[in-house]
Amino acid sequence: DALTPDDRAVIVNALYLCAPWLDPFSASRTHDAPFHGPGGSRRVPTMRAAHELAYARDGWEYVGLPLDLGFVAEVLLPPAGSDGVNTLPDVATLHALRRGARTHRVDLQLPRFRVEQATPLMQPLCELGVRRIFSGLPVTRVVAEEPVWIAGAYHAAVLRTDETGIEGAAATALVARGVAYRQLPTVDVHVDRPFLVLITHRHTGAIAFVARVREP
Repeated sequence: DALTPDDRAVIVNALYLCAPWLDPFSASRTHDAPFHGPGGSRRVPTMRAAHELAYARDGWEYVGLPLDLGFVAEVLLPPAGSDGVNTLPDVATLHALRRGARTHRVDLQLPRFRVEQATPLMQPLCELGVRRIFSGLPVTRVVAEEPVWIAGAYHAAVLRTDETGIEGAAATALVARGVAYRQLPTVDVHVDRPFLVLITHRHTGAIAFVARVREP
C-alpha cells in the first residue's frame, strides 16, 4: 500500500547478493534443534559442520564464516542472559572481536533462517534533520512529465541462509508524487475568433491533423 494512483516515479537504490559458503554445510547433517527465542523455545532446522573458522570470545562470541566473492558472514552471539533481541555490540566491541579472532576448529550449529523487514523512513530521516525533501516542494532533478514531490521513503531487506550459502536483497526507495498545486502565472485565453488546431504526437512531433476553424 505504499503506492497510490497519484505517484509518478519511484527512485530505488538496490543491493543483491548471492554468495555460496567456501565450506558448504552438508544437508544430511541438518536436524531440528532447540532455539530459544522471545516467544519461547521451539525446534528449528539447524545446520551443523566442523570447520576451521575465525573465532573470538569476549562477552560476545564471534564466528567468521567465509563466503565466495570476498564476503564473510560474521555471527555474533550475545552474552548468555542478555536481551539478544535488542542488544547490539558497539563499534569498539566489534573491532575488538575481529582483531582477537583466531583460527579454531569450530563445531558450529547454525539455524537455517529467512528474515525480512520493511520500514518507513520518512519519520526517522526527519528526526535526523532530513526535512526539506519532505516539505512538499517540487523536486527539480527528477525527470517526470509534471512537477513532483517526495511523498514517502521506505527501506526493505531480506536475508536467507541454507546449506549452500547466503542470499540477500535490500532496497531503499523514494516515492515521487505529482504536485497537486503549483503557483503559476495566470492568463486568460478567449478563443473567440477563427483559429488553428493541430493534433500532434507528443514524443515525435508528427502532426496527424491540422484544422482551421472559421465557423465552429
